[in-house]
Amino acid sequence: MAKKAKEKLIETICGTDIEKIRKAYFDKKLPELFNEIQATKEWPEGEVKKLGVFLELLRVGESDFVSKILVEFKGKIVEDGLAKPPTVDELRAGMVDTDWREKADKAIVFIESVFETIRTGIAGNKKFEADFWNKQALTFISMQDIINKDLVFKDQLYRARLTKILDSTGCSRAEAEERARMTKEYFDKEVSSRNVKRMEEFYTFARRRDDQSNYRG
Repeated sequence: MAKKAKEKLIETICGTDIEKIRKAYFDKKLPELFNEIQATKEWPEGEVKKLGVFLELLRVGESDFVSKILVEFKGKIVEDGLAKPPTVDELRAGMVDTDWREKADKAIVFIESVFETIRTGIAGNKKFEADFWNKQALTFISMQDIINKDLVFKDQLYRARLTKILDSTGCSRAEAEERARMTKEYFDKEVSSRNVKRMEEFYTFARRRDDQSNYRG
């Protein structure tokens, strides 16, 4: 009896479990699902409309979910506008950069996830919402201060490492710079610098898309 009662709770649309429809939507496999549904039989108009309504609810829900995630994630990242990384002198005096790294790394991971979403979407010929680019640009702007400070911090760490090489080896500055290019500090500085440039390029692209949308509107 329990099994039968459970089976009655499974809702279907066009003979298809709604969880299967949900999965096909988020896996970007709706065309395959539509072919499967049409192959079974010709469904009445009311059932087809029901499918359309359910898919629209998924689309709106996805947008709301993403918006909530952005608000929550930003709140954890940009909770203190006065946050700043320790200086090299403070690190030498024994201060640790754990708190700063946690905050900065959250921002970096979030930005990377947005770029990955864009790359995946473009590869899959996804059509982004009209205000997608502007929303992402505003989100990036809210994190820009942290990213900029982190670049300065990593540049200071690199320069400290370069100075250490110069002092400990007595080599020329040119040779010290070549040696420093093989260090983690140099790598981290370069990655951070490229992230800043990518964000600036994204702002320019977002403005152009926004201008195009306004022109068409």
